[in-house]
Amino acid sequence: MEGTTPRASVWEKFLVVPALLLTTVIATILFTTRLDHWASSEGFANFVIFNRSASAILVQVISHILGILHVYALCTTINLSSRAYISARPFSLGFIKFLNAICGNRLDWSLAWHLWLALVMFMISALFPAALWAGALTPVISTRETVQQIALPSYSNITLLAGMPYHSNLRNIYQNNTDKGLFTFAPEFDQQGTMLDQAAGASNRTGGASAHGKMDRSNYVYEQRSYGVGASVGLTDGSLLDYTESYNYYETGFQAETSCIYNSTSDFYLGENILDGSGLILEVFEALGSLPFGNPSINFATAGFNAGGIVALITATSDSRHILAITTGANGSDYYAPLNNVQCEITFASRNFSVAVSRDNQTISVSALEQVAWPPYADKVVDGSVAAISTMAQALATTMYVSILGQTLIYNVANVEAFQGVSNSSKLLGVADAITSLLDNILASYASAQLMVAQEEVPINVDSQVTAIVLGTSAYVFPIFTLNLLICLIYLIELSRTRGWRHLSNFNFMNIKSVIIGTSTGGTAIATKARRLHETPTPVEHGSRSDHDADQILLHLDTTSANVVALTLASDGEKRPFSFPKRSSRQAGDSVFLLQDFSTHNPPVIEPNIVHSGASFSGSFPEHEATNRAHSVSPVYSLDERDVQTPG
Repeated sequence: MEGTTPRASVWEKFLVVPALLLTTVIATILFTTRLDHWASSEGFANFVIFNRSASAILVQVISHILGILHVYALCTTINLSSRAYISARPFSLGFIKFLNAICGNRLDWSLAWHLWLALVMFMISALFPAALWAGALTPVISTRETVQQIALPSYSNITLLAGMPYHSNLRNIYQNNTDKGLFTFAPEFDQQGTMLDQAAGASNRTGGASAHGKMDRSNYVYEQRSYGVGASVGLTDGSLLDYTESYNYYETGFQAETSCIYNSTSDFYLGENILDGSGLILEVFEALGSLPFGNPSINFATAGFNAGGIVALITATSDSRHILAITTGANGSDYYAPLNNVQCEITFASRNFSVAVSRDNQTISVSALEQVAWPPYADKVVDGSVAAISTMAQALATTMYVSILGQTLIYNVANVEAFQGVSNSSKLLGVADAITSLLDNILASYASAQLMVAQEEVPINVDSQVTAIVLGTSAYVFPIFTLNLLICLIYLIELSRTRGWRHLSNFNFMNIKSVIIGTSTGGTAIATKARRLHETPTPVEHGSRSDHDADQILLHLDTTSANVVALTLASDGEKRPFSFPKRSSRQAGDSVFLLQDFSTHNPPVIEPNIVHSGASFSGSFPEHEATNRAHSVSPVYSLDERDVQTPG
């Protein structure tokens, strides 16, 4: 071999580095943001939500570019290492065809089946980088934590909590009817319909408390009990960010509990018909008696068509103790008989409550937490709520056909009996749950009125979850990070193993120019070999799957004295040197010149001179004799003996 083998350029070897640097930076950013639970700003989330199509197109374009860079890095590494491999040892045409298909990432049906199968697997694998990039870059709607503010009711001024007098002409002082709802310090009058309706369904027929709506126009629903807190939701949370999905805060309130018994010795009862003997259809009765504590005597009128359709209720408070009693004229199997002689005790505990609000679902979930000190305003609030039930009962005492209060209690008794079965305990639990529901709603009404009527509020911080965007999911981010790392390692390992492909020639089987120059410089031996293999009775098409013999032709790379890489024929898997004249004046262009002479109409006269390892041909070119003499060159080729042909 003459001359120095021309080397591949540094640019060709290390162009992969900026490509892998870009993919590594992006993969690392995605990996880091996933570990840090990063989420975008509200503005970016807004853009993605309202431009979904554009976002999807952008993700596809970027993911395909990054996938192409990964495949490019892998194919380039294979190309460089394969060229280093074939520079040092013989290789077959089939092998170089396989490498060409791999590095070009294209399907070649003419390959042997095992090489074709390997190629298909590689091509399928080459689809995964872009797919993984798409999954890792796809914007996914998520949430981010942020602190915002809302206003809670303040009880620094509780003047209006004394309640509205029965016959007051100043109702506008105690109530405020707005677009957000009716807010009042006298819910026993102004909101009795809503409260009674919710009390009638206080118990869930499958157990537990039922969901019920907030007593305003916010359309929020309590998932279970309200405990009188959560009044701010939908009223003073308008300053929250538009894309706030949910928020949580803590609020101090009162946990009301009601326990009931049947007291057969109760001193609360209906007296005689006051209008007896008057000839009137309407009957009027006095609710009389006393309670274990509180008011020493009770006396108020109830009316109806008969005593069996009347339900009377009274409450009393003394030394922070609260009692409620019910009586009716019903007996035996009468409809309201289960309510007769029911006596309940009501207790309150001051607690912190956790309020979780979902703005998307418009739900409120309240959970009771630890007990706290009794606030200064507590007595007025809880005493007023108990008294409001008694006031509402007396306002509803005069009924013509049914008792509205009695209907409410009986309906909820039926709910409990549907779950627990018919029993006295079920009846008492149904009454207790209905009374507790009334108390919760009265407390919530007071809190809302403090905000919307008294304008008493205090700002607090809430932990909110705002709609945000995260890029991809862990199922895609971690695999693409690992794949990028693997491709980088493959490149670095090959770079180290081949010492930077130090001895790599500039012959590139992916470059058609390089292949043509290398083949033509190597002479006609390869073509002659292929021609002989195809001289069969039934010729086969070159490049087809049937062309297995040509795939087995062994080649190797050599270098001319002019530093041109030549693709030459190897015999029996061994390198066979490609001989050029020894004279330094011999130029690479001479080989092309000689190839042209073989294509003329006056071929040179060649006299074979057989040697042990091959045949050396010498002859003269009549038309270029002067040139030959000038260069003192005798064209010589080293060919396989089977390729020697004597001119005819």
